Amino acid sequence: MFELYCFKNQTELANYVINTPAQYISLSAESLLTKSSLLIDIMKNNDSVLYADGAGVVLCARVIHGQKLLKLPGCEVWLEVIERTENAKVALIGAKESVLAKTKTKLVTDYNANVVFTSSGYYECEHNLIEQLVDSNPTFVFIAMGQPKQEIIAQKIRKVLPESRVMGIGGSFDVLAGSTKRAPKLFIELQLEWFYRLLCQPTRIIRQSAVFKLSFKLIFLTIRKALSHQK
Repeated sequence: MFELYCFKNQTELANYVINTPAQYISLSAESLLTKSSLLIDIMKNNDSVLYADGAGVVLCARVIHGQKLLKLPGCEVWLEVIERTENAKVALIGAKESVLAKTKTKLVTDYNANVVFTSSGYYECEHNLIEQLVDSNPTFVFIAMGQPKQEIIAQKIRKVLPESRVMGIGGSFDVLAGSTKRAPKLFIELQLEWFYRLLCQPTRIIRQSAVFKLSFKLIFLTIRKALSHQK
């Protein structure tokens, strides 16, 4: 399978990103159950650093491997990275133009970010985008396009910018720009952020079904282990 990195806290992960060129992938129940062979191959790549960004992954690691992982939200990690590296070159890829513009403004104003390249997630030519990205030579590339699309282009970027740190961060631009509200603190602490998003957007039920599927698999596995110990 693939190796999941165990970070003690969010700052440790942020420091690792700052100091280590790699492709960073947030794992959730949805990514664990993905049927995308491309995403699976990328997650197995030696260049990929995987971290837990979902309650399902934390639960899975505990039930299957007895490993205690901390849930590390990518929507917070990338901002800590930027905050701790004021002069580093930052590239932003993803979201709509209006959201991207608000994201850039907020990063420059609130985090003193050095944003050297931006592109919405609706670019026409991937080759031109990567060429322009190479010209800007960013240290950090944050891609908000959702899985597996962001991971696929991130891998291509890493090949042409081997000293870069490339991180897929899903809907984080929308959150920073204020287009999407993050779950209240109570939901986050109870690791029910996915449930809050489902309440706000019932149309996410198909995507969020991965959480239920993974939960049922873990329950089945737990029962099977318990029965085997009784023999």
